[in-house]
Amino acid sequence: GNRAGAPFFAVWLSSKVAADIFMCAWANRHWIEDPAAFPAAPPSLQALYATHLAMQRHPLAEALGGLAGYKVGAVGAEGEVCFSAPLFKGFLVEAPGSGLSAAAINMHQVEPEFAIVMAESVRPRADGMPYTVEQVWEKVESVVLSVGCCGRRATAEVLETTTRLGRFNDALSSGGVVLGL
Repeated sequence: GNRAGAPFFAVWLSSKVAADIFMCAWANRHWIEDPAAFPAAPPSLQALYATHLAMQRHPLAEALGGLAGYKVGAVGAEGEVCFSAPLFKGFLVEAPGSGLSAAAINMHQVEPEFAIVMAESVRPRADGMPYTVEQVWEKVESVVLSVGCCGRRATAEVLETTTRLGRFNDALSSGGVVLGL
């Protein structure tokens, strides 16, 4: 048989399984306490982003408010400029932040940040070329001070048993954002 698609299929399947584990933990607020239940670390950046895409397309994404945008972070890690991961609308709140529950995201850290609120989505160009910085800024509605509330779908002890990519696979510690301080 034709095995050319086998590696792609394996990445796709493991990413869907990882996304399901993360999204079920998040939506049900039932955090992963057993290292054996935590998804295996992705073997590549492609697999990591396949998991993030599967999370934003997961049926439970709507229970978390649907996709709101992306967290960008981990600057310079793994030789990358930065990483991105999905943020869900149910966890984006206006300051002072009383609408965000620390327990709902298993919050473990806060980070002062700038949030870039887009007036419209920046869709991939038909020609596959990147947008210029100026073209992206034309689509920005506002830049606001914010607090990033880092969350996780597992206990700290479980996360100590995986690699850095394994921790990034968990939506880059995406939790919530308090906008407009």
